[in-house]
Amino acid sequence: MKGIILFVGMMTLILLPSCMVRASYVTQRYQNTERVPVLVNTIGPYRNPAESYEFYSLPFCKPPLSRHQHRHETIGEQLEGDHLEMSLYDIRFQVDVEWQPVCSLHLKVDEVEKFRDAIKKDYYYSLRVDDIPVGAFVGTVRTDPDGGVYPVLFNHLNFKILYNGDRVIYPEVSADTENVIELRDVDGDLYIEFSFSVTWEQSDVSFENRMKFLLGDKLVPNKLEIHWISIINSSVLVMLLCGFVAIIIQRTLNMDYDRYTLAKESGDDSDEYGWKTVSSEVFRSPSHPEWYCALVGVGAQLLVLTVLGLVLALLGLIDPLAPGGEAYTVGIVLYSWTSAIAGFVSRGLYKYLGPKNKSPRLVALYSAMLFTLPYVVVSLFLNMLAQMYHTTYSLPMDTVVTIAFIYLGMGLPQVFIGAAAADKYFPDCTPPYRAHHFERIIPEVPVQRSFPVQVIVGGFLPFSGIYIELHYLFGSIW
Repeated sequence: MKGIILFVGMMTLILLPSCMVRASYVTQRYQNTERVPVLVNTIGPYRNPAESYEFYSLPFCKPPLSRHQHRHETIGEQLEGDHLEMSLYDIRFQVDVEWQPVCSLHLKVDEVEKFRDAIKKDYYYSLRVDDIPVGAFVGTVRTDPDGGVYPVLFNHLNFKILYNGDRVIYPEVSADTENVIELRDVDGDLYIEFSFSVTWEQSDVSFENRMKFLLGDKLVPNKLEIHWISIINSSVLVMLLCGFVAIIIQRTLNMDYDRYTLAKESGDDSDEYGWKTVSSEVFRSPSHPEWYCALVGVGAQLLVLTVLGLVLALLGLIDPLAPGGEAYTVGIVLYSWTSAIAGFVSRGLYKYLGPKNKSPRLVALYSAMLFTLPYVVVSLFLNMLAQMYHTTYSLPMDTVVTIAFIYLGMGLPQVFIGAAAADKYFPDCTPPYRAHHFERIIPEVPVQRSFPVQVIVGGFLPFSGIYIELHYLFGSIW
């Protein structure tokens, strides 16, 4: 036991730095005329954020090979689909630029067609200015007087950057919609010049609070209050419903208890009904107790993981909207550390339900595999599809190996630590009733009371209610 704990501690010290979350902003101080880094990230359809490609998959202005650098992302950024590369935008601190060219391109017909196709699909690209995400559309579709439509390319960007002292507070990017490049039916090559302008403005917002611009608090100040009222209302409703169900169950049990008491006093035990009809069945061990206990243990782990994530979000310690993918990294670490809960709960329940002649280590092993193994299989399949379509959500092999070592070094040992703790904490249990050797025959029920119908009807209302309330909950927190 001590050896496993020591091993987990050593693996945590070794692996945790590899998945450390970068700060949500760069603590960079600038001198006058010092260059502010502008990185290009991803590009893809605006209405489908899950589909993103490398920025230079379109023929934009690209740095020469000697200056073309790819910034290595953290695990969180890679899971978020970021692909950061250097750009040719030369922005200097507190230096206004009225107009400055980026580059001139000689586009061939197939390259022009790439831009036309991207504009028709509403492609939107993202940039990072001082590690703050901003973005703009590649272009738009316009209508001529004759009713025909044609795409136009935005070749000029306007940067409006707020600063306080020697630090960048928040950049805003907008495309010039007046001076554009019309991409009508082009038979030959096309010459395009990309350019940009920069305006600096003083701001009284502190550097520590600049992420509020990204979260949108300045734009929708009353949105948080409305969502919290809805959450409080739904929470009170859920508590009332739970109270009503508990009262109904309590009354039913009291009525059964009163009937049993009267029957025992009168000496009439011939008619068994209610609880007495299943008293010798409820403590029967399930057909596969190890899988049942593993299901309960994994459910307890996911419940604790969800509560911890919500608490950290309420305290402002994690923010999914902040750059860096910190929520993904925190989720991986928390899932690994909460694996002890799955082992503890599943092993403790198995001491009540499981047979004594089977190895208890199987329960811990099933708890470790029940959720993780299907998730890994599905993730690898989706990663293979992402690599086939060359999207930025495809993970490189070194990242996959790092995540696997994080779980194998921290998560898997935690399952067995929790199971060992349950062996010492939970005593051996003897059921108050002995189960019959033969299972009680359950009579057939009508179709409307069958198991599939009950699952669908009984789960529709809770699922719809939980979905709606979680939508408001995540919207209010993040």
